[in-house]
Amino acid sequence: MDLSNPQTVAVVGVLIAFGAFALSVFSALARFIARQLFLRRRRFALLKVATIRTEGVRLRNEGMAITTDARLQVWIHEVEHWETRAIAGVSEFERHEGEVFRTVDRWAFEGVDDLLRPVRDEASGQMIDRAVSAEHRMQVGLLSARLRELKDLLHRYSPS
Repeated sequence: MDLSNPQTVAVVGVLIAFGAFALSVFSALARFIARQLFLRRRRFALLKVATIRTEGVRLRNEGMAITTDARLQVWIHEVEHWETRAIAGVSEFERHEGEVFRTVDRWAFEGVDDLLRPVRDEASGQMIDRAVSAEHRMQVGLLSARLRELKDLLHRYSPS
């Protein structure tokens, strides 16, 4: 190959330019495909978390209707099993979010999530305690707070 020939240099230059162009096209295509796969996995993981949250709402509603201590103990075991799956589900799509969700803020249920707080009967004026025990009240409140955390997480990561 004679590089002193201008035609040879021009052909080599065109080949190099074409190779660079082809490389950039394939690189962009690879990035696009990788992004689509990432988004697909994320959507699947978010759907899984949404399903887990739905199960948690069902559990919370069941928990609010508990009337015996024996049923409360069974329910607490079910909630613990749910929480393990919830942490795993959140960790599947964002490990750091799973670690944050793993940390239970025991104070978080007070206020808006204290669903079983005593209420005043409007007719008699007496306080009615809807919880079987203080533990029942706390467990339902904590589950409600955890469900709110999942809802916030789903809103943060859901595509708009």
